Amino acid sequence: MMRLFRDLIEAGEFRPLINRRYPLEEIVDAYRYVETGQKAGNVVITVVPAN
Repeated sequence: MMRLFRDLIEAGEFRPLINRRYPLEEIVDAYRYVETGQKAGNVVITVVPAN
């Protein structure tokens, strides 16, 4: 199974489905959204390093 995923990724045929993106400051909202059971893909938390 892992070989199949590796081959798909290397061929550019596997693309993760990103449902929503949230900045780190809104992680509570992201968690609440996931808990609703409405998500259809991945929820991404964006972390930006401080300057």
